[in-house]
Amino acid sequence: METAKSLGKFFWVAAGIAIVVFAVLWAFGWRPTSVGIEAGPLSVELSPATPLPTARNSNSAEEIQVSPTPVLTEKYQTLSLEPYSELAAPETNLGLAPGQYSLSDVPFSVGWKVSTQCSHIPERPQSVLIETSISNPRMAYFLLQAGFGWSKFRDKKIGEIVFHFNDGSTSVTSLSLGYNIRDWARDDDNSVVTLAFSPDLVSVWSGTAPDGRQGGIDMLAVRIPPDKTSLSLSGIEIVDLSQSTVGDLDPCIHLLAITVKYVE
Repeated sequence: METAKSLGKFFWVAAGIAIVVFAVLWAFGWRPTSVGIEAGPLSVELSPATPLPTARNSNSAEEIQVSPTPVLTEKYQTLSLEPYSELAAPETNLGLAPGQYSLSDVPFSVGWKVSTQCSHIPERPQSVLIETSISNPRMAYFLLQAGFGWSKFRDKKIGEIVFHFNDGSTSVTSLSLGYNIRDWARDDDNSVVTLAFSPDLVSVWSGTAPDGRQGGIDMLAVRIPPDKTSLSLSGIEIVDLSQSTVGDLDPCIHLLAITVKYVE
């Protein structure tokens, strides 16, 4: 019995000494993988606990670098129609003098009219291709009038707007008299088509012709198809189809300006 008590007391003394030694060594920077102490029939082994992982600040600029989200900016590109115009000099159209204008919040450069063939200018072409090079296009805006848009041609397809892209693909928008294009005159409802109902067509200018007739200029907004907005717009073609659709040189298409909206 006395022997058992002596062994128990010896165990606790030895364990205490081991803990004190380990604490002193730890204080001086020693990091053993384990400590073994032999004390007679007893063997005590102490192992340091696995150190906790060092916390890392996830908000630190050194730890995480986040690239800023690119912000796309909408811009407008006005196109020059001078190389394609039948005019020898820029003209004033219904009181709208040549120059730069903002019409319905869209910038335009006006003065050089481009017309397709009709009865009074049969020498004009049936189609005109305006060359461009605009990346990431979103919208195209056209200042348009029809000439000799007789009432008998109401609701007839008289032309097309064709977008050409750098991959060789195209996108076509039909021009129908009384829907998204109308005659320039506004005071002769019986003879010519003076109304149009497309929500994409808005009147942006009203004025008086040299002969005193009242007229107007419309803006047609055409959206670039979503699957084409990552391409480059390489050309815009105005096509007069009246000969094939109504069997007549009339109506003609008067293109007064083009502006393209794009992002970069």
